[in-house]
Amino acid sequence: MSDACLTSKNWSSKSLEQITSKITDGAHFSPVPQEYGYLIANVKDMLENQIDFESCTNITYRAFNELKKQNCSPRTGDILLSKDGTIGKVILYKGEREIVVLSSIAIIRLDTSVSSDFVKHVLRSFIFDKQLYALQSGSALKRIVLADIRKLFIPFPNRHVQEKIAKILTTIDQLIEKTETLIDKQSAIKKGMMADLFTRGIDLTTGQLRPSIEQAPHLYKETELGWVPTEWSVENFQNRVEISYGKSQVNVRDKQGCIPVYGTGGIIEYAGKPLFNEDSILIGRKGTLNKPFFVKAPFWVVDTAYYVSSYTDSDIHFLSYFFLKIDFEALNESTGVPSLNRETLYRVKLAFPGVEEQLEITTRLESVDDAIKENQVYLKKITMNKKGLMQDLLTGKVPV
Repeated sequence: MSDACLTSKNWSSKSLEQITSKITDGAHFSPVPQEYGYLIANVKDMLENQIDFESCTNITYRAFNELKKQNCSPRTGDILLSKDGTIGKVILYKGEREIVVLSSIAIIRLDTSVSSDFVKHVLRSFIFDKQLYALQSGSALKRIVLADIRKLFIPFPNRHVQEKIAKILTTIDQLIEKTETLIDKQSAIKKGMMADLFTRGIDLTTGQLRPSIEQAPHLYKETELGWVPTEWSVENFQNRVEISYGKSQVNVRDKQGCIPVYGTGGIIEYAGKPLFNEDSILIGRKGTLNKPFFVKAPFWVVDTAYYVSSYTDSDIHFLSYFFLKIDFEALNESTGVPSLNRETLYRVKLAFPGVEEQLEITTRLESVDDAIKENQVYLKKITMNKKGLMQDLLTGKVPV
């Protein structure tokens, strides 16, 4: 038994070569792409649980048929494993469409005595990662060859246990996928809401979106930014906010792990004493000109970022949503390291509603954000639980 696959004493450990009828890879040449035709898949076309047929390359029937004869076409129940460039993507092929694959994808055809769903989960687990890490020793591994794939060890309980473990883990995967889909749907809803709220706003007398300009043109005025509600004012940010530089990170002292220190990509470490004590918007100003994010005090911010902390006739959380409308990359004036000039940012113009309407808009967007965050926390929880469960189930530590 391999050390890479320590399991319960009631289990055995077999190499993939011992439990497969075929381990091969796809085409070692790339057929000429066509506008229409038959599909050939590459690693880029491998999603979490399926092939993205829309992104596959089209090839001629002649090339497709030739590759089929060379066993480059997976069957229903085969496992596809990415082995070049990106290593470790695993799909249980369900045969929705007939395709061929390139050599960057291995085709693993298991014996009928083995649960392909079970093996799929093993290849997605720490068991495969540990063996892959051993192969990397002493070299920067960018591909795994078929000879090494054949030697991969798989924990091997009886078929009944395999199927029960696979069912448990597949159920969790389905729950993760549904949660991810829900988050994507909520994010799309938020995007649509922002498009409406920042062009039509809210009629405070009705609590509803204003009618569109086509329905009620008298409710809008034409400005340099286009048509906006008549009550809104078009101003640049200099009239509304004060934008300040962060401080050098070397000044952080008394680190006790309680105050977040922000860089351009988010929290980078923690400090014991806050530098700022008010809610703020953080914006990358050098290197990474990222989307802004809203931070509640207290916090530190390093000198590669700006922070917006004082404002006039505006709600700071509303402004954080407004800042999402800005294309910061387009404001880059540097030919070297991307950078954002504060004076350039001050000159950006936006249409501002009154404070009461700002608060109403913020409340609606916050409700969607809260729902998204709740599902993100739930997703993180079940993903972590799955890792622990895999550790127990795939080693036989906890019986099913």
